[in-house]
Amino acid sequence: MSLYQSLHSAEDDETVGGHFAVSDRRKDLLAIRLRQFLVSGGGSSSENFTGETTDDAEDGRIDDLASPKSSHRVGNVTLETLGNPNIAKQVRALLISRTGYPNLVLSAYLEPPLPLEESNNGESFMKLRVHAPRNLTYISYPPYRSSSYDRVAIMAKPACSRNGAQWIFPTSHPKSLDHHFEGNVFRRSPNFDKRWELAGIGNDDADNHTRVEGHCPVDADPYLPWIHDAFPTDDGGHVEFVISNKRRCNTNPKRFGPDLKNLEPQVALMQPVPVKRIGEGRPEFGVALSSLWSHTAYGREDATIGSDAFVLDDDISYTPPRYALATSLDDADDDARYTRFICRFHTLEIDDKIDSREDGPRLRKVVLGETLSTYTYNPEHVNYRKQGSKPMLLNAPDQIWNSVYNARCPVPRDVVDALPEIIASGRSVVDGAPSLYLDLIPIRTPVRKDREGFGLPGKTNGSFDPKRAWGDAHVLPRIEASGRWANIPVCRPPMVDEGSVVDPSELAMAASRPNDVVTAQKKKHFLVACVWASHSFATRGQTDDSDSSTGARLREFLFYHLQIAGFDHVYVYDNSDATASNDTLAAVTDLFSRRLVTRIPWPHRVCNNNRPADANPGERSSQYAAESSCRARYGPGTTWMATLDVDEYLITTGERWKTLRHWLEHVTSDEDDTKILSFYQTRALPNIDLMVPYEGGPASLCKVDKNISTLKSMCVMKVWNINAEYGLDDLVA
Repeated sequence: MSLYQSLHSAEDDETVGGHFAVSDRRKDLLAIRLRQFLVSGGGSSSENFTGETTDDAEDGRIDDLASPKSSHRVGNVTLETLGNPNIAKQVRALLISRTGYPNLVLSAYLEPPLPLEESNNGESFMKLRVHAPRNLTYISYPPYRSSSYDRVAIMAKPACSRNGAQWIFPTSHPKSLDHHFEGNVFRRSPNFDKRWELAGIGNDDADNHTRVEGHCPVDADPYLPWIHDAFPTDDGGHVEFVISNKRRCNTNPKRFGPDLKNLEPQVALMQPVPVKRIGEGRPEFGVALSSLWSHTAYGREDATIGSDAFVLDDDISYTPPRYALATSLDDADDDARYTRFICRFHTLEIDDKIDSREDGPRLRKVVLGETLSTYTYNPEHVNYRKQGSKPMLLNAPDQIWNSVYNARCPVPRDVVDALPEIIASGRSVVDGAPSLYLDLIPIRTPVRKDREGFGLPGKTNGSFDPKRAWGDAHVLPRIEASGRWANIPVCRPPMVDEGSVVDPSELAMAASRPNDVVTAQKKKHFLVACVWASHSFATRGQTDDSDSSTGARLREFLFYHLQIAGFDHVYVYDNSDATASNDTLAAVTDLFSRRLVTRIPWPHRVCNNNRPADANPGERSSQYAAESSCRARYGPGTTWMATLDVDEYLITTGERWKTLRHWLEHVTSDEDDTKILSFYQTRALPNIDLMVPYEGGPASLCKVDKNISTLKSMCVMKVWNINAEYGLDDLVA
């Protein structure tokens, strides 16, 4: 990459007779770059993190072969056409013609368990992961599943075609298979024995053991994060992930002991580790490097497990960095002191070289760079700071803050400097099909079992010793030999009004001034609400009865908060099971302008709905992830955000404040600090004048009197169509 940048930099150069002429200064720099390239075998340089040449490099000295960034060449075609709609449409057409999908399909590579060595004192030491790509299990997860092949439907729904949250990630089995896997809401037995079937490897009938449609690979490889949402930040600088801790779904150790043991790595993913980049020539890592799988020793074809022959994924121009676990924060790279995932960004370009198979051009994956993930907050530190908290690994149902966390992958700039701007402008998505993808590779270590953890700010006396846990020369395997999520689509950043129609001309203008677009979007709203709801639901602890009144409740909720309370916008995360029926909340949300209401399909199922006092207390994974997604997606675009249920109303009291908005405007103008306002909730007495007698069922014991004025509140119910009864229909319209 350094050679490429040097050749294409116009500074101090000139044009003679229409040809590019290199200045003497540029020639000297090229000589240094070439010497670095040859000495390092094409895979190292002496660049610092900002891409600037160090003084030693200017003098021609090379002191260390470690490269903090990948050093490779990307073809001119990629640099010139990334985000080009014409090229994107050609790539999409090739994908559809060969695979039936308009984009690369989300995939999972499942890795064998960590190789651990137990010591005499009961401590475990993590040995090197020396397996090869062929030892991984590959499973693909097509985002649009159907019983029959429907090319038109597939072409119409590429991975980034939906507004709002992308829910292509497989998080649970469909409701239709509850008879086989048991309902994931009220389970009686652990998933451990069926983890391969859940992932997509198992028995699809009584006699044949074969590959079946996958639903969730996390139980089969618990180091894979249980992702519920992924999207770029509004400035295009990061890709953010909303991740749930699947180990919290069922926490009764007597019943779910095998699951709790199997899913311990889910907790490890919330514990940051320090990492450093190393060079192939570092002698202290020589033994480890020679023990691990490599293209040189085993051949490049061994790395193509699970790949479609139509897409070449061996980017021979790319020499990735190597990583080792650090034993302290000071030993780690500056951007890798608190990390957990390697993030590899890639795109596709058309490889039109002559192919002996005579089947036309193929596509080639081109790696745009690798970064190391960050946390928006340190989950382990949050756990430590909570009063009375316990170690994260313990079965502590009250520790709700161990349920959902966010991780970010920085977008690389070392190959395509304008890549964040391209993402922010939306140019990397054409007709709903992405041109950028991300592979997420977890850095695997055993879970830390003490409360203090490792590397927490201001904490130095923790019991965890990294040298005893993984040694001081623990090199991570190459990406091809690592379990991972692959081909995660990098879609368009969230817009504050997802449902609004976007004028193509606006996107074209955004490409030329992406920063202006981002700035204009920020704080577009003053007060918004996030609501997680479903067309039908069961009250906590109920297994049979289903309540379908959400539509009527939601209609009243939206009318009040938008027309009376002063909310600008409401984001409705629709948890309806669209695969079971066509009943969703769209009929209600469509009554309101898209400027006011955004409905986001969110069919991630709740993993446990027991009552809090149950021996296996409830974990509403879908709801918690939806609230985290809403905050991360739309929080930057508003001043105040409320997280509410459809039966929760914020009503100001007294004569001073006219509406909730009126009160918050005063709070905002009076104090500058960020506020988090929590409200005590209690059940309110109903207005029985607006209710009717309840008839039938257990309530018949109330001896309902036909004179409604004498009814007790427990013996009445609300009018089913109260809007029509009291003339509210016209107000909503």
